[in-house]
Amino acid sequence: MEQQYTLIIGGLVIPLILLTIKEVFSWLKDKNLQETDNKIYKIKDTVDEIKDKIQKTEAKVDELIQMNDTMYDWHDKADEDGVKIWYVRRSLEEALHENVKAINILAKNSEMQTRLLEDMVKQSKEMSKDQLILSKLLERLIDKQ
Repeated sequence: MEQQYTLIIGGLVIPLILLTIKEVFSWLKDKNLQETDNKIYKIKDTVDEIKDKIQKTEAKVDELIQMNDTMYDWHDKADEDGVKIWYVRRSLEEALHENVKAINILAKNSEMQTRLLEDMVKQSKEMSKDQLILSKLLERLIDKQ
């Protein structure tokens, strides 16, 4: 869209400049001044320089528009979840998924270790009770002898 405006503006400005120059030249010819002939050629050269600069500027504007469109296309792409790809690196996303898997494995291991420790405490308590009973029985036996 901007490119069309640029072309339209360029298409209007250049003919207006050329028309203005033509009118200036006509007026100067009517006056028949020799001194102005030299000035006219200088003005024509200046106008040609301006025309070249305008064309170069239009080319640069077109290049910038194309670069802007390309950048927009890059930023507009999204993954299947609708998240813009430009903002999330795939390697980071994959690393996060791997971390979640590792944390889940650690949680399962921790849960298993907790159960084992609970069983060990339970067995230790039972053994303590058994030892207490045995010690009392031994005391009775010793007392009876």
